[in-house]
Amino acid sequence: MATLGVRENSKNAQVEVWIHPEARRQGIGTALVRTMLPTIADGGYSTVIGMPVKPDSAGAAWTRELGFHVTYTSAIQALDVSPAADALWDVPVAPGYELVRWVGLTPEHLLESFAAARPAIEDAPQGHGSYRFTAWTVERVRENEREQLEQGVEDRVVAAISSETGKVAGLTVLRFYPGIRSRGYQDDTVVTVPHRGRGLGRAMKAAMMRWTVAERPDLERVVTSTSAENRYMIEVNRAIGYQMVRILNRTEVALDILMQKVT
Repeated sequence: MATLGVRENSKNAQVEVWIHPEARRQGIGTALVRTMLPTIADGGYSTVIGMPVKPDSAGAAWTRELGFHVTYTSAIQALDVSPAADALWDVPVAPGYELVRWVGLTPEHLLESFAAARPAIEDAPQGHGSYRFTAWTVERVRENEREQLEQGVEDRVVAAISSETGKVAGLTVLRFYPGIRSRGYQDDTVVTVPHRGRGLGRAMKAAMMRWTVAERPDLERVVTSTSAENRYMIEVNRAIGYQMVRILNRTEVALDILMQKVT
């Protein structure tokens, strides 16, 4: 099975291919990609992004054969909810800050500074791929929030507010998809430059877990993805109970090179 998608505001096609283990090494995956090439070319896409693969997997070897190169390596971590993990969540926020929380729509009085804080994620290591972040504006925040609500997605937010300015200094987002109550997905955690070095990231994530577990007692696991180069965030996650699960590589290839490989 293969799927083709496009990231928002991107001219890069994203291809995901699944082959049953018993059917591999028979050219099926390559044939699926070959079938997609006319659609990719007609769409004006110049780059094809592959699905994340384990560095030592059959999928990694196959993508290399097709000319894909690694652009980003992510560390997948998971937090299993347990009394042992609970003990790691008693983390006070630094003096001069207040933690606030909400589900869904950002409170109107915080909306502007929330949108201004979100691009701080761009300071994290991003590899050398062609993907670029979507610009965060007030309008984009509201559009994204409404899209999530329409799809039944629950976004829980904990934000650190500067007592001096009343503005968002940092934020973390935990996401739940419809019908999956036992698992959450940790999305962005950011702290703006003037407020770094005060432990806000750890304090926000710990507060998120205390709040969420109290309201969702059926939560069993939270999964997150971080750049393998982002040792700081990996350590913050470990400090509140996350364990390393796997390493994945993101890959991409120029369309013209891929066409030469599969035709």
